[in-house]
Amino acid sequence: VQRRLVPASESGERTAFGVPTLDEMLGGGLVGGGTTLLQGAPGSGKTLLGLQFLKQGLLRGEPALYFGFYESPARLLAKAE
Repeated sequence: VQRRLVPASESGERTAFGVPTLDEMLGGGLVGGGTTLLQGAPGSGKTLLGLQFLKQGLLRGEPALYFGFYESPARLLAKAE
């Protein structure tokens, strides 16, 4: 038996943010295996939404990596609180 791994983007699998209204608007979350850009004005919640997405992945037992270029670790932890 030969098995073919199907990328999440082809299977339609989605990854939720854990924010019910947003996940509903996105049809269940972001399409797996893709790249998503969050763009907006300062203070619009981009970092907070990104942290929420990472949190949901960690709760599912997935590895997570955060790249930050402008905020100190202390400031990022304060936002996460």
